[in-house]
Amino acid sequence: MHRPEDAQPAPAPAPDAAPAAAAPPTPAEIAAAARVLAAIAADSTLLTAVDEETRRTLRRHAGEVAGPDLKARKRFQRELLRKKQQAKREADVALRRETGIRRLREEPVYRPPFPLLPPRGTDASGWWPVLHGSVEA
Repeated sequence: MHRPEDAQPAPAPAPDAAPAAAAPPTPAEIAAAARVLAAIAADSTLLTAVDEETRRTLRRHAGEVAGPDLKARKRFQRELLRKKQQAKREADVALRRETGIRRLREEPVYRPPFPLLPPRGTDASGWWPVLHGSVEA
């Protein structure tokens, strides 16, 4: 029988671990982080304002970004290539969308105008046009 008193508490996540459900940072947040890292690189004494654990965490993560392992480098390169190919594909689709035949395909079905019929009671033998390559041509 399982009693609540016997249950082990869930292990606390590491203080430097990002929450699993957290949204990825926005480009503005990444730019702000770059500015902070540039300021720290220019004057490393700025790190004295934070506790030791934060300094270690910051240096470890900065090191992972500066010198990623092979797996991380390959993942980064694949993502860059995928985004470049996607942008090229989208540009091609936009270019093709603007071509004449594509625009015509999106319009309602083309119905050519009927030729003017000869008036009633007149000779209509000369009405039909002679087509190129026909016997009469």
